[in-house]
Amino acid sequence: MRSELPQGFDPQAGQVLALRNPRGGQFPAKVKHADEEKITVDLNHPLAGKALTFEVEVLEINDAPSPSSCTPSACSSCGSICS
Repeated sequence: MRSELPQGFDPQAGQVLALRNPRGGQFPAKVKHADEEKITVDLNHPLAGKALTFEVEVLEINDAPSPSSCTPSACSSCGSICS
């Protein structure tokens, strides 16, 4: 509701607001629609729905399990001993 916004603040469609969560972290919210009573915001990440292309470089290929993938279920399938 607009009544919950700071006095004099007039958000416009397309504007990006920085909102805070209860722990103090910030996240973007894009104003999709604003009228006299309420505003509608989109809380999706700005890249949501976009086609993304990444360039990666393979540094090493190794058949041994890495410590991060060593879980009890992984150990039973690969035969490794996890600590």
